[in-house]
Formats: sequence, structure tokens, C-alpha cells
Amino acid sequence: MRPSAPRVLAATLTWNEQTQTRRALESLLRLDYPALEVALVDNGSTDGSYAVFKAAYPTVTLIRHRENFGYGEGVNGQIRRALETGADYLLSIDNDGTIAPEALQRMMDAAESDPRIGVVFPQVLEADKKISRSRRQAPALTGGFFLVRMEAVKKAGYINPRYFLYYDDADWLTRIYRAGYTACFIPEAFCTHQGALTVGSGSRACHYYQTRNRLYFESIYAVKPAFIFTAAVRFLRAFLLDLPAAAAGSASAKGRLEGVMDFLRAKRGPRDFESPRTSFLKRLQRKFSKGRPAPAARTGADRPLKIQVNLDWNIGDEIMASPVLERLKAKYSGSSIDVLSRHPALFENHAFVDSVNQGAAFKPDLYLDLHREIRHRKRSDYMPEMAGVTGWSEPKIYLRPEEIEAARKKWDLAGGALCIAICPEVWWLARRWPRERWIQLAERLEKEKQARLFILGQEDTAFPAGTNLVGKTGLRESCAVLSQCHLFIGHDSGPLYMALAVGTPSVGLYGPLDPGLLYPQTPGFKAVWSEIECRGCWPQSRMVYRDHCPKITPDCMTSISLETVYAAVEELLIKVS
Repeated sequence: MRPSAPRVLAATLTWNEQTQTRRALESLLRLDYPALEVALVDNGSTDGSYAVFKAAYPTVTLIRHRENFGYGEGVNGQIRRALETGADYLLSIDNDGTIAPEALQRMMDAAESDPRIGVVFPQVLEADKKISRSRRQAPALTGGFFLVRMEAVKKAGYINPRYFLYYDDADWLTRIYRAGYTACFIPEAFCTHQGALTVGSGSRACHYYQTRNRLYFESIYAVKPAFIFTAAVRFLRAFLLDLPAAAAGSASAKGRLEGVMDFLRAKRGPRDFESPRTSFLKRLQRKFSKGRPAPAARTGADRPLKIQVNLDWNIGDEIMASPVLERLKAKYSGSSIDVLSRHPALFENHAFVDSVNQGAAFKPDLYLDLHREIRHRKRSDYMPEMAGVTGWSEPKIYLRPEEIEAARKKWDLAGGALCIAICPEVWWLARRWPRERWIQLAERLEKEKQARLFILGQEDTAFPAGTNLVGKTGLRESCAVLSQCHLFIGHDSGPLYMALAVGTPSVGLYGPLDPGLLYPQTPGFKAVWSEIECRGCWPQSRMVYRDHCPKITPDCMTSISLETVYAAVEELLIKVS
């Protein structure tokens, strides 16, 4: 045994569910174990769950995913937190379950008795009212209740997010076994489980994911002759039995048939069961239309040209595409430009924009869709081609003098102190620099540079340094504050490009994306990255599943050192001093 108790992260995952999740969280908080952190991963809930849990459980670490990544990537969020905090074990339970207070200690006793044990499973009691609560499930040694040794995770890797739901745990356990670890079952460690609340037992989605992912799992791990035989049987059943049943309205048969078809199509990840499916011909037409030059404009001597530009995108993407507006004005003299924007405040007082979000009422002569990305090419190259213009310039946000003056007075920016804005947040999981390094950087800037720090972001997460502007400024006020700062430091995200667009020298931290593909090299922009072999996986289409880095540690963000970032800060400060 170790001289002190091993550190455990106890966590659960939620998506648009509050009642059962509360019970799961409260059972984790009642665990009788000394070295424990409790965490909740919100997998992109849209029902306000994140705010509810944040207010109700101040001692629980909340991790928010920007969309529903599925079970596997949800648990990967728990794994990332365990790695960040140096936990020795991760205890994960389904949010439709609970765990007895003494269960964790019993599981830990088993895990610590043998270093070859990688995973410990508790005894799960069926909580369905139709079944006696005294009836116990046979230990399947997979599922949403487990204690895993983090050393085993480092060797086996993350859960494969391409499953999305079902069989991802079996795949992960198989890799843990192959890494040289075993699993054990502790019948004295009790948990309860409601079961299949997310997609519903027997639903179309349930049958779809089970069918598709079983084929996917067996294609990886089964003996090939056996897989070919069993797969052939399932294919015959799908087309001989499920196809007629699906045509008759059977949801389960339709799910199984879709599962087989999507496996054959190599479709992985989530499937949208609500939206109508686009026909094959339309998908093909959309694929080959991407990246083509804009059609010629219809001009007329009796009226000026009306151009509508679709930039409905993320903040940074809209800013990076905005130079096309100036080029369009130069090419089409006297033209009127309407911008379709998700963030219309970016285009207030814009020198080359006449209106924002007029929609169909604008009746354009020329419509340009610039919400497009060609991963392997510079935006400054392909976007002019799409718009049918030449040349490029640095993006710019046009602030009014009164906006700047109001920000200076409100946040006391008129003095002579060194003002630095930082944004420790970013939605993309694969673009995050560790939070503890942000804190170390902030403390060093305050101590060595006597800097006044202004903290930007969207999530109201307390940051132990500087002046917190999170939730206190709108988009344009944030831009005004940035314009009066001597320096900005942030991830590859919206605030970085806001700072550059108002002329503030900026240090940007980059991981899976190459900064050269996104933003032109300028004297006031210092891009920082780590030279590891796989860096640049996103533009090279090597990130198989969006925003999922399969590396455990170090990855392209965690391998960026504090000294590297601080050196970039000092380099820019010398230039602006």
C-alpha cells in the first residue's frame, strides 16, 4: 500500500437530464474516501442543466462540452480531467445510477492489491421497478460503472469516440487487456442502475447503434473468417427480414437496417434521426460545388449591384473572412453589401458593409457563401477565389470613438500601467492549454511585469488573478477593451482574432491547426505551438473524429511549455514598448 491514499476522480456524465443526474452526483459526494474529487461532464445539454448544476453543486468540478459527443467522448472528458489533476484512478458511473458510500473503498482495496488490475467493476443492482431490487445482474465487466487505473489508460488510450454509443466500452476494455492489465469484479461494492434512459431500450436509435457498432467492433477484433460468416448472416437478416418490417413501420427493424447500411458505408459517430435525409444526388452535387468561384454578377445600368455575403460562422471564422468585403467594394463600385452573420455586432460601423442579416428581403444580384473551409489551403488564398476577387488585407473591426472612451473609463484603462488581456477558455477540447499553466502565466505576469490582467471568456469560471470581465461585457465592449490593452494572450479562438482585428499585439496558442492556414503573418502576431510529429492533424484531415485527439500525453497543447509562451510575450512586449 502507498503511504497516502491514491487520488481518485469520481465522475458522471449528463445530457439534458437533471433528476437522475442529481441522484448520481449526490451518491458520489457521499462516498467514504479521503482523496476524492467529484466531477460532472455536461455533454452539450440544451435544457439549462449546466447552469443548474453549477449553482447547486459548487464543490463539483463541471466540465462542459460544446455539443453532444456521445458516451465515449463524454467519458474521455473525465479522463482528461483525471490526467490534468494527476489522479491515480477514475471512478465513472452512469448518471442514471448511484453508488453506495463504501463501494469505492472496497474497489480501491482490490485495485491496490495487485498492480496488474487495470479495471475494477462493482456489483450492479437492477433498479427497474418491474424487476425485484434484490436481483443482481451478472457481471458483464463492461458498461457505465467502473474504476480504472490511470496508468492503464495511458497505455490503452482514450475511448474510441467513433462508436458514439454502445460497444465503445467493450473496445476500450479489450485494449486495456491487450496493454497487459486484467479486470476484477467486486460483488460487495454495490451500485444501482436505471438503464437505457438516453435513447430508450428497444428504440430505433438503440437498435441502430447496437447493430452498427457490433459490426464495427467485430470487424476490428473478431477472427476474420468468423466475422465474415456472422456479418453475412446479419446482412441477410437485414435485407430479408428487417427491410419488409421497416417498410411496414417497425422502428426496431428500421434501426437495425440503418445500422447495417451505415456500417457498409463506413459511417461512424452520431446519426441524426430527426432531420430528413438528403438524397444521394444532392449530397454529390453539394460535394462538387464546394470551392468553385462565385458566379458572375447580374449587372444593370438602372440600379446598383446588390451583393449578399453569407458569413454565418464562428466569431473567429467571420472575422478571418471579412477582408473579402473590402475587395468586393473595390471590384463592384457603388455596390450594396449585406452580410449574413451569427455575430452581427462584428459588422457594426463597418466601412464596407451596408446592412446585416436582411435575409431574403435584400433580394441580391450576387450571393456568396463563404461559410466554407478547405483544410489544406490558406484562407487568404481560397476565399478570394470563392468571391471572385483578388488580393487580401488584415481583418478589421471598426470601433466608434465613443465605444473606446466608454471602455477606458469603465475599466480604468487610461492610466500608464501595462494592460494585458487573456482568455483561458476555448470550446474545442483539442485546443486547450492546461488551466494550471494559465494560472502560472497570470501570476508571473503580475509579479514580474506588474501587469494589470483582464480575463475574457464566456463561462463564469472563477480565475484567481486579474479583473474578471467574463459575463460583464458584450462583444463590442470586449473589442473596445482589447483595443486599449498592450497585449492579448489566448487560444486559437474568437477572442484572439478579435484582438488582432482591433490592432492589439497578440500571442496565439495553436495545436491541431496550422496558424499559417488561418491568419497572415504580421509583426504584431506571435503564434506559439509545439513541434510534435502529429501536429496539424486537423488541416491534414488526420483528426478522424472532430475535436478528438487520440493521444493521451503529451499532446500538441499540453506539450507547450510555460517558458515558451512567456518568451513570446516578452518578444512582443519589446516590439510595442
